[in-house]
Amino acid sequence: MTRQYSCVVGVGTEAANSHRRALASIPNHFRIVETGPADVVLWGHRADADLASARAVVLDDLLAAPAAASSARLVIPALRFLPLLSANGLFELAAGRKFTSLELNSTVPVETTNGLALSLLEQLAILRILSGSRASVAMLNSFGTGYLSIAKLGHPDTAVSLSAVLGGHDEGDLSVQAVSPTERIEAHIGAGATARPASIVHFDSKGSSQTIPLRQNSLRLTWLSAHEVLSDGGATVPYDLSMLLDDLATVRGALV
Repeated sequence: MTRQYSCVVGVGTEAANSHRRALASIPNHFRIVETGPADVVLWGHRADADLASARAVVLDDLLAAPAAASSARLVIPALRFLPLLSANGLFELAAGRKFTSLELNSTVPVETTNGLALSLLEQLAILRILSGSRASVAMLNSFGTGYLSIAKLGHPDTAVSLSAVLGGHDEGDLSVQAVSPTERIEAHIGAGATARPASIVHFDSKGSSQTIPLRQNSLRLTWLSAHEVLSDGGATVPYDLSMLLDDLATVRGALV
């Protein structure tokens, strides 16, 4: 039987509304309470009475990670692209492969607050999981409506390019190209409230193959991850708070 946990997500904000919609699809896992003690609190709605009893914090405002770290609770970052790419098999497909080139490109909605910083942060997170190595920014050219960056991994044989541009009013998208001497992986994914699959295609000498698309919502996946961690004492989140804080420091050093 699925254990149900209580959560506080607040009301009236765009983040609260988005998380409420995601939670509505998994009513057996979480029960929303408006005030008082809860197992999980969405960061941004963190009245002392709520946070005091919480076992975990779902962090929607990724740039607030240092403050969330001070809560001394388990923190689960709510990323937009990484959960979808993971659910659709990108990291499983890439595991153990050595790439000579990695390229990540993002389109960021123009109205997104701190959109370029969040884009770079998520790209660094994806690089970390994709390569198994921390990424640093060797060069970043910011031109107001976007950036172009060269990054470095722990293994120097991989060339890494990151870019983003502000454009449009939709929910944004991300593309990933991973190239080795014998194969190539291409991924493209949009983010937002609508459940959608990633397009992930693998090319090699035998032709091309595509992972089975899975329609999911990134916030729903985040809450399912929170449920797994709460239910299984040995479970961990693939991208944890320490990784987020490290990548956030890189972002703040690059986008000064």
